[in-house]
Amino acid sequence: MASVWPIHYRERTMFTKQQRFVVMTLLVLGFIVALKTLHIDYMVNYAATPFKSFCNISERFNCDAVAASPYSHILGIPIALFGVMANLTMILFFFISLRRPVLRSLMKNIYLSVFALFTFGCIGLMIITMTLSPSFCLLCMMYWAVSIGTFLYL
Repeated sequence: MASVWPIHYRERTMFTKQQRFVVMTLLVLGFIVALKTLHIDYMVNYAATPFKSFCNISERFNCDAVAASPYSHILGIPIALFGVMANLTMILFFFISLRRPVLRSLMKNIYLSVFALFTFGCIGLMIITMTLSPSFCLLCMMYWAVSIGTFLYL
């Protein structure tokens, strides 16, 4: 059965190979950064042994201080876990959509919507960090940059 959409519309809504590579790279990078941030959160808050992360540069740039802050959790859940799960979900959706043409044609709009939410969340976290947090977390800032960069790319 023929599609009701003209070919130029279908082609316009799908990612090119280069766009798929860029989006997948950004998603994997975001996943890795969020996973490392989650690891630091675990080591700071729950590990029995003392821990000092690699990104403790000074009192102002200290990932451990941010992880120990009450602003690093929502309802007892580390914010980094939300980033890990979001990126993992988007990566899985990306692979599924490559196999399903129905999803493929909707992919750009779904990604744009999801990353708009990420961007607003990242901006909110930036405001909280700048006003309430004792320090800045370099990994958090990297995650914000990757998420906002993905949104701008989309």
